[in-house]
Parts: sequence; C-alpha cells; structure tokens
Amino acid sequence: GRHLVDRLTARGAKVAVMARNLNNLPARFHEPGVVLLRGDASRPEDVRRAVEGVPVVVNLAHGGGATTWEGMERAIVGGARGVAEACLGAGVKRLVHVGTIAALDLGDPGAVVTGATPPDPKADARDHYTRAKASADTLLMEMHRDRGLPVTILRPGVVVGEGGIAFHPGIGFYNRERHCLGWNAGTNPLPLVLAEDVADAIVRAMEAPAAVGRSYNLVGDVRLTAREYTEQLARALGRPLVFHPQGLTGQYAIEIVKWIVKKVAGRKDALFPNRADLASRGMPARFDTDDVKRDLGWHPVADRDRFVERAFAVHAG
Repeated sequence: GRHLVDRLTARGAKVAVMARNLNNLPARFHEPGVVLLRGDASRPEDVRRAVEGVPVVVNLAHGGGATTWEGMERAIVGGARGVAEACLGAGVKRLVHVGTIAALDLGDPGAVVTGATPPDPKADARDHYTRAKASADTLLMEMHRDRGLPVTILRPGVVVGEGGIAFHPGIGFYNRERHCLGWNAGTNPLPLVLAEDVADAIVRAMEAPAAVGRSYNLVGDVRLTAREYTEQLARALGRPLVFHPQGLTGQYAIEIVKWIVKKVAGRKDALFPNRADLASRGMPARFDTDDVKRDLGWHPVADRDRFVERAFAVHAG
C-alpha cells in the first residue's frame, strides 16, 4: 500500500485510502493528495461510501485474521463480493483485486503456471486461507462473465523488500529466527517479487485495456532458492541463520500426529492434513510471466545484484 500510494501521488493522482484504523498509518498516508476514510471492507455501507464517484478501485484487503472457515469465508470471500458489488453499483471503470499465488496449486515441479492457470480446483481440501482466496478469485471472474464486472486479478508471489516480511513463511518455518525448516529441499527457484514491483504492476493494471477480465501472477525475474534466500537474509542481518531441508513424507507424518493431538484435545475444527497442500508450500511449479509483461508492459527488477540489495538491505541490522 505504501509503495502504491507513493506512485499514484507522484503522478498527481488523488488517492482515497480506506482502513479500519487510521492512527497507525505511515506518515506518507497523511501527505497532500491522500484522503483517509475510516471503514471496514466487510461493511457494505462503508465500501459503498468509499467507492462512490471513484473511477478505479484497488482492493488490497487481505482478510487473513480469522482462524475458522466461517471467519475466512466472511472476511475474504464476503469482502471481495462486497467490494465487487459496490463497484458495480457505483459504475467503477476498473477494479484491481490483489490476491495471492496461494490460491493456486504449486506442488507439481513439472507444471508451468501462467495467469490463465485457474485457482486450485481442489482448494476445498486445503487450508482455510487457500480455500478462501481461491473462492474469491473464482467468484470475481464469475461476476465478470455474468455481470460485466471490470475486474483484473493480480496474484503477487512471495513479496520481499520494503513492506515485505524478512522471515517469510513462504520460505519455510522459522524457529526462533535462527533456524529455517524448509518446506522441501530448498533447491527450486522461488516466485519472489519486490513490493515496489507489485505496486508498479497495480498502477499499470489500472489502465491497461487488455487487463480486464484477466488474472496475472506477479513473480519477478530473480528467483532465489530457499537456501539462497536464507543465506542472503543471514548476511543482511549479520547473524547465523541455518536452512534445514525437509522431506514431504516426514512433514506429512508430523502433521498427522499434530492432527491426532488436536482431535484428542477436542478441536472439532481441526482439518486432516492434505499432502498436496504441503507439496504446494514448497512452490516447485514454474512460473511463466510473459502474459503480464506483454499486457501491462511490466518489467520487474531483473538484475540479481540490484534485486538482492532491494530485497534484503531493508532488514540489515
């Protein structure tokens, strides 16, 4: 959001930002050219008020705070539906919905993923977050086909750099910020993308004629492995950080044991582990981003040294 606001205000655009809490926003959100609106994306009246008379809407609400399926569905799917309905009612010219590649099945190392790759068709068997994100994407495309919703869906990969998370769960499970337990061997290229490049793609998607009714995966050209990412992060932080590879079978067995413990403890909402879900966490599938580069004219940072600097310097101790 910060990168997007910077880019839009630099172009002289007037930007309205709706958030539940306006007190903790960075200073750049209080500068000229930015209008702050207190509101909740789950409240239709707040969304309608925010989009009235606005030509372009960007939905950056992640809705990932809930822990149950009902909560996730209400926040993520219901939130996406509410924003889309408000946009249709207000005659918005373009809705850019920012989702995530977590909505996709990324567990097959032989698969090539493009923007045309649909959300995981078996998402109902995966974790609540993935299921909700996949459902939201499917819903929006149905609204485009059936009701003419002028939507573009952008799915960022593992976002790094300023605004990103140093100990990103997409890399592995960080144990006390000293050890990273990988989702696999950690040798496959990961779908990394700089936060600033995501913002650039959003701005381009707001105007590109070919983007209506399309989905794009925002994955940069520099794709470090989990081992390389861990090495670069350790160097930036100036402290030892060790990557530990893990096999899929072992992880699956551990997850089953965890599930048994939860069931014994009376956790009725505990989902039986999904092996495909675990495989997808390692993201071995390959991404082809020719479509987003062609349709949006998007050119993410391609120089490895510059990418590493932009991705990790912000975390330097």
